[in-house]
Amino acid sequence: MIFSLISPPLIGFLFNSLRFKSRNKKLSGITAVSACALSFLACVFYILRFGFEHKSFFVLPWFQIGDLSLNFSFTLDSLSLLMCLLITGVGTLIHLYSLAYMSEDEGQTRYFSYLNLFIFMMLILVLADSLPLLFIGWEGVGLCSYLLIGFWFKEKQKVGAGMTAFIVNRIGDAFFLLGIFFLFLHFGTVQFSELNALFKSGLPKESLGISGVLFIFLGATGKSAQFPLYFWLSEAMAGPTPVSALIHAATMVTAGVYLFVRMSFVYMAFPQILLLIAWVGALTALGSALIACRQWDFKKILAYSTVSQLAYLFMAVGVGAFSSSIFHLLTHGFFKALLFLCAGSVIHSLSGEQDIRKMGGLRKSMPITFFCYLSGALALTAIPPFSGFFSKDEILWSLFAGKSYGLYLLAFLTGLLTCFYMTRLTVFVFFGKAKAKAHENNWLMTTPLIVLALFSLFSGALGLPHLFSDLLPGHPPHILQKLLQSFSPWSFKGSKLMEASLMLLSTVDGLIVIGLTGFYYLKTQTAKQTFWGTLLERAFYIPQLTRTYIPHLFAQSCFQIFKRIELGFFNHLPLFLSSQILKLKEQFAALQNGNLQSYALYLVMGLTVFVFLIFLK
Repeated sequence: MIFSLISPPLIGFLFNSLRFKSRNKKLSGITAVSACALSFLACVFYILRFGFEHKSFFVLPWFQIGDLSLNFSFTLDSLSLLMCLLITGVGTLIHLYSLAYMSEDEGQTRYFSYLNLFIFMMLILVLADSLPLLFIGWEGVGLCSYLLIGFWFKEKQKVGAGMTAFIVNRIGDAFFLLGIFFLFLHFGTVQFSELNALFKSGLPKESLGISGVLFIFLGATGKSAQFPLYFWLSEAMAGPTPVSALIHAATMVTAGVYLFVRMSFVYMAFPQILLLIAWVGALTALGSALIACRQWDFKKILAYSTVSQLAYLFMAVGVGAFSSSIFHLLTHGFFKALLFLCAGSVIHSLSGEQDIRKMGGLRKSMPITFFCYLSGALALTAIPPFSGFFSKDEILWSLFAGKSYGLYLLAFLTGLLTCFYMTRLTVFVFFGKAKAKAHENNWLMTTPLIVLALFSLFSGALGLPHLFSDLLPGHPPHILQKLLQSFSPWSFKGSKLMEASLMLLSTVDGLIVIGLTGFYYLKTQTAKQTFWGTLLERAFYIPQLTRTYIPHLFAQSCFQIFKRIELGFFNHLPLFLSSQILKLKEQFAALQNGNLQSYALYLVMGLTVFVFLIFLK
């Protein structure tokens, strides 16, 4: 069963990678779509046959070093199955969309081979039953992201963006690897089941264990684009738009949050680390939302939005609301994939244009894209009854009920900023005067949009709050809380009146922000250039610092250090040695004076020393 789930994307990758130069581009696309679809069907079949029952699958022995013995083995449980459904389901739609989006590209076969490898590595990541095996998938998706972001490698800017993503992720991965080492040194195991069992039994916590957990958190900040390693995600927009949808929605950037939930009992034993995770998420959420408010690139607005939404997941993890984080991860996977594919549809129709100031009035010429985009935008801004309303408000409720009022306030402000920049984006792209000719795309691109729009609307049913479910006949349970109970034992209960009041507050305030923003930008689609506007437009100058100034400063520092070492040490060392040898030669030359009495004296002195040494022994 496990092979039917993970092997189709691998086979698709191998098939297409062996025929990079083939001119039969349709075959490569059909192969890649079929491979991903087969994995999705295998996942659905498993759930229909066995439900979400936990099963382990041993494949083969891997290696044994001292006390560490590892196998290639996988785990199918409620968490990994939900992730597999998201990865293969959304991945199949993105593959299908890519058939039309990449139809004119000469490197289509190479593109689909990378895309299949991406899906395979992500499946390895979520199905692994140990940290080292998960690390293989972790590194694999990092490699695939580099290949896909820099897919158009003949353009210097796109290659640079791929390198930025690759290097930043390697920094995070170095921390992750250190975390694995520290956990093994302290606990003697790196199997998820064994680690959770140890912490459930109340294992004493020491500095090595804390260091391991902290390093793994730092690794997750790189993969899930949180402060200070968040800036690479906006650079990832250099790749084809379907790649952006795949990275941002269903795969790579959610890996850090998945890892936290997989190791939930480990992290619950370290409340100080959880608090750090929550506050890093809160600051990242607010900062990235502010940056999104002043961007002009369609995809970069959505990219910073992704950083902000991932930060919500970090906040949920930080207060122990692990099931809430997975709930928002799933709904975000649907509506963010939808938004990126809608962006791709617009960009494809406008021959590559991404500046929203050069768009406008597209709701008339692209009605399907507009209504599908609207579904995703309303889900992102958490307007009921769209899915984002249920998942985001569950996180807000967890923060408030957990008495993390500072975190709640920052999350609430981030939600209002989300309403602002998404309304601004909508007005610039779909309203006002048309500034360019556009047309609706074919069914290969619109069908995935319609499917994702439906999921963006209805997937909130996976986690209806008790406030709503109690009003429905049969009182349907919170499906995800039930499925993820073993990973998220903490519950957040409180007054239903308070919960309803908070929902009403966030919804009404969000609608007010949407209304005021829409009214303002419908009247004027211009923005004055101010200091604060430039600061946000340049993303607080952090990308410039990390790409230009810091590497330049580092290079200059290294040059000065090596200059001093080379000129001050290596160049002077031979001269110093030669001068000392000459002085030594002169001293020894003085001994060779031709005086027999001196030679006799030296001989007697040597014999005396020799006899003295013999007596010492």
